[in-house]
Amino acid sequence: MRTTRSPLALAILNPNQPGCPYPEKSLCGAAIALKLARRCWKDVNWSVASHRGTRKTLPSFLKMAAIATIADAVPLRGENRTIAALV
Repeated sequence: MRTTRSPLALAILNPNQPGCPYPEKSLCGAAIALKLARRCWKDVNWSVASHRGTRKTLPSFLKMAAIATIADAVPLRGENRTIAALV
């Protein structure tokens, strides 16, 4: 019997891993990357110049996550529906 182990890492971003309490289990990879980017921007104290760049970059990430959600053929319910509606 083969057992799977999580790799040694600071964080594993996989809502399907055993014991993960995150409610949306069918997010595509781009949506997970979007959530990570949003959290990083929220947590880091950016300068005024960085905020200007964020205003342009975040909408681009949202569009890419929306297209990837549709292209990945994940179920369009819950968070996936919200992300896909951004296109």
